[in-house]
Amino acid sequence: MPLDTICNLHYPHKQGPLVAAQIVTDDTAPRVYKPHLPFSHGPEQLLMFFVHYEAEEMTIFIPSSTILDCIKKATEHRKVFSWEEWGPRGSFLVQSDFLHFDICGTSVLRRELLSDAPTKTTTVAFYDFGQRAYRKHVSDASGSPHGETETTGLVKESVYGKSAVFRSQEIKTSLPARLRHHTLELDHDLSTISEMRIGEDALMYTHDLGLTDECHIMTF
Repeated sequence: MPLDTICNLHYPHKQGPLVAAQIVTDDTAPRVYKPHLPFSHGPEQLLMFFVHYEAEEMTIFIPSSTILDCIKKATEHRKVFSWEEWGPRGSFLVQSDFLHFDICGTSVLRRELLSDAPTKTTTVAFYDFGQRAYRKHVSDASGSPHGETETTGLVKESVYGKSAVFRSQEIKTSLPARLRHHTLELDHDLSTISEMRIGEDALMYTHDLGLTDECHIMTF
């Protein structure tokens, strides 16, 4: 039975066999507004789409407002939206080979999965796609003596780079974010980490030690 599609959001022109795809949503906050709760999902709430092609992997972050805007514009005779109509200014697209991502609200955790050498340190990156916070950060930085050079973590656009899947080699998305890096000093080797998640105010990771698991929670 065919699905009754509200709208279709197209990726840039691509080629090659699709291996796997996954949609990840944040399940740490209420899914709908309830009067007795002081918070609920906002229009900047992120969805994460992981797509694995045979040649490369990609991850795209889309705020709910981008999808809702297309739904509002959709009609019985217009349900398809090209990449140019929604993607470049309504998403954040990156190559994700050897990267691990997790989301919570408007926040994204990024961890590299490259090193096989024994080590007890790792650097993680935190993106915050909240646009009010981003604008305030820019305003505060512009009023300081050093300007934006003092804030090493402002990302205005993502350049996808050379691709074996997309026809275009100049794909850019411009969903602004604040970015900061943090180096973790671990109690055990990096290779024992089995899970790493981001919460509203904490980073959580688990070491798989064979017979036991060891969970660490770091508050921001």
